[in-house]
Amino acid sequence: MSHLSSYKDLKTFGQYDIVTVISESAKLEKQLHNKAVEENRQYLKHLTNAVLYLCKQELPLRGHDEGSDSLNRGNYRELLQCFAEIDSVFASRLSTKEGTKQFSGVSSTMQNDLIQAIGNVISDEIRSEVDKALAGVIATALNSFNDATDKLVSQTYDGAAVLVGTLNGVQSKLRDKGFKHAHFIHCYAHKLKLVLSKSTEKVSGVKMFFSQLRSFSKFTSSSTKRKSVFRQFNVSIPSLCETRWCYRSRTVSSIKLLYENLKNAFTSILDSSEKWDEDTLCQADNLLAKLNDFTFMFFINCFDNILSQAGKLFDILQCKLLDIKYGQSKLNDFIHCVEGYRKDEHYENILRDTAAVVEQADEFDPPPRKKVRGAQIDYKITYFTIIDNILMSLRERFSGMQEYAFFELLDVNKFEEFANSFPMQHMDCLKNKYPGIFYCKSLVNELKYTYIDSDFKKCKSINTILELLYKLELTSAMPETIKIIKLLLTIPLTSVANERSFSTLDRIRSYLRSTMSQERLSSLARISIEKSILNDLDNKKELHDRILQEFAIKPRRLEFMYK
Repeated sequence: MSHLSSYKDLKTFGQYDIVTVISESAKLEKQLHNKAVEENRQYLKHLTNAVLYLCKQELPLRGHDEGSDSLNRGNYRELLQCFAEIDSVFASRLSTKEGTKQFSGVSSTMQNDLIQAIGNVISDEIRSEVDKALAGVIATALNSFNDATDKLVSQTYDGAAVLVGTLNGVQSKLRDKGFKHAHFIHCYAHKLKLVLSKSTEKVSGVKMFFSQLRSFSKFTSSSTKRKSVFRQFNVSIPSLCETRWCYRSRTVSSIKLLYENLKNAFTSILDSSEKWDEDTLCQADNLLAKLNDFTFMFFINCFDNILSQAGKLFDILQCKLLDIKYGQSKLNDFIHCVEGYRKDEHYENILRDTAAVVEQADEFDPPPRKKVRGAQIDYKITYFTIIDNILMSLRERFSGMQEYAFFELLDVNKFEEFANSFPMQHMDCLKNKYPGIFYCKSLVNELKYTYIDSDFKKCKSINTILELLYKLELTSAMPETIKIIKLLLTIPLTSVANERSFSTLDRIRSYLRSTMSQERLSSLARISIEKSILNDLDNKKELHDRILQEFAIKPRRLEFMYK
C-alpha cells in the first residue's frame, strides 16, 4: 500500500500549486479567475456562433451605418441583438457602451480577429491532412476493402502536377504502394478543354476574338437595366466560364442565332442615349461595331460548328454513367467531324455566310487579307490553321487511346467480324495492360461463343450484355466475360462529375463588399468552402475550443485561459 501511495505522489508531483494549497486567499482568487474565464468563454462562444452562421451563409457582417440610431446596424450586430433578447446575461455584456474598456466584441477589429481565428483553425486542419500525404490517405482508405490492391484498376485526374506527376504524383505513388493495376487516365473532359483553349490561342486574331466575346457576356450580366432591354428583344447571352469551354459554344451560338435581335438591342440603347450612362453607350457602340466587323463575324462562323460539336461532346463526357468505349467512340466522331470541316467548300461557305450577315453580300467581295492591329490576316490560311491545330492537338493529347484497344473485344458492332477472325491483338493488349487478372484461354472461348450467339448479337451495348448474362443465369458458366465487362464498365473516362466547382469569390466579394482586406476575404472564402471541416470539428466538440485558442493568441483585455 505504501508503495502505491508513493508512486501516486510521484506522478502527481508538481500538478498542484503550493500557493493555493497553503493560502486560502490565493485559492479564492483562482476560483474567481476561473469563474470569470468561464463567463468570458461563454460570451465569446455566442459571438463565434454569430460569425460562423453569417460566414457559412456567405452573408455580409457589417452594415452601411452601424451607429446607435441606425435602423439597420448590419447582420452581425442585429443577430447579436436577437441573441440578447433570449439571454439576459449576454444582453448585459452586449449593452456595454462603446468607448469603455469593457469587451463587447462588436467592433470591426473583433470581427476580423474572430474570422481570422476560424480561418486559421481550418488551415491547421487542412495542413494536418496534407501532412499525412494524399497518396497515403487514399491508400489507407482503399486498404479497408478486401483485395483492394488487385481491384483498383484505374485512376483518373485532371492535369494537376501533384496528381499526375510521373515521379512524385499521386498516380505514381499509388502504384508504388502496390496498386499495380491502377493505370492513370487523364480526364478526357479536361484534355478536350486544353485542346480548345491552347491549340488556337497562337493563331493570329483568335485570342483577341475570345476576349471580345467575353465583352458581350459582361455587358448583359453587369446591369439589370441592360438585361431588361435585351429581354425586350428576346436576347440572352450566356456567361463565360474559364474552366468550361462549352460555355463559349453557347455564347458563339447565341450571337449567330440572335444576330439581328442583338443589333437591334444595341441600336435601341444608342438611340435612347439620354437614358444611359457614358460607359454603357461606349460599350454598346463598340459591340455594335464588332457585329458589323467582317473579321469578328468570320470567327463566329468558324467556331460555331466546332464549338457546338465540342459542347455536345462535353455533355457526354460529364455524364456519371459514361463507359470508356462509348466515350472513345464519341471522341472519334468529333475528330472525324472536325476533319470534315477541312475543305475548301466549307471555307467558302463561311466566307459567303459572313459577307451575308454583315449586309454586304451584294457589293462586298471578301478580301483574302485584312489588316488588324498592324497584322495581316489571311482568312483562308487562318481558317485552315485553326482546323489543323485542333486536329493535331486532338491526336496528340488522345494518342493513348490505343493502350485500351481491348475495349473492342465487346464492341457489339464488330461481333460479326470477330466471329470470322478472332482479334488476338486485342487480347494481347489486355494481357499486357492487366497481367494476371484473366484466365485468357477461358476468356477466348467465352468470347468466341458470345460472337456467334444470336441473343448476344441482339445486344446494343456492354450494359445489355451484362444484363443478359444475369438474366440467363450464365454468370458461373462465363466468369471471365463477367470479369472483363465489369472492368470495362469500371474504368473511368473523366473526373468532372466529382469536380463540380462553384465560384465562392463572386458571392463573397460582391459589389457592396468590395473594400474588405485580403486577409478577411481569404478567411471568409475558407469558411464558406470548407464548411464540412467546421461541422466535423463541431460534432467532435472541439470547434469552439480551437477557435478560442487561436483568438486568445493576441493580448486581450479579458482573460480566456484557466489557471
